[in-house]
Amino acid sequence: MDTEEQEQFIDDLRKQSAMLNKIWRLVMIIFGGVLVLFYVYASVCLVLMGPTYLAFHEVFAPKMGSSTLLLLQMGSLMSICVTIVYARALPRPRDDHFTATWVAAGAIALCYLLMMLMRDAHDWYNLWHPVLPLLYAGMTTYAESNAKKFDTDIACLEALKYKYASL
Repeated sequence: MDTEEQEQFIDDLRKQSAMLNKIWRLVMIIFGGVLVLFYVYASVCLVLMGPTYLAFHEVFAPKMGSSTLLLLQMGSLMSICVTIVYARALPRPRDDHFTATWVAAGAIALCYLLMMLMRDAHDWYNLWHPVLPLLYAGMTTYAESNAKKFDTDIACLEALKYKYASL
């Protein structure tokens, strides 16, 4: 490839990278929005209709207590909102977005696990409660990691282009 073809190739890769970053950001924000709607719906159902309306409340609420479960659901909602802020900043979020996301997700997962152990509500059916915020934070971190790797690869290709152009 001559220099002009290499520049065109690198420019195409940059355009693809920008498009993929937009897609990742959109997917992460939509998934976060779905999770927010789910937690709001579950919390409203718990408050207005009682712990027997949704199946997972029927299993989880008698052992945990409705108020504890509501508090944990609000913590999950907060954790997911923090992760949405992180997802909106893709592909170049600040380090404090990363830290806040993982601290919030880890704290709420730990709270869930501690309450499940203390109230003897630990079974496989309830394990998705602590895992969901961690899973969403992990997906968003994976999206950021892919964006950084792709940009690093493009920078390496540019460096090679200039290296061989100087020869």
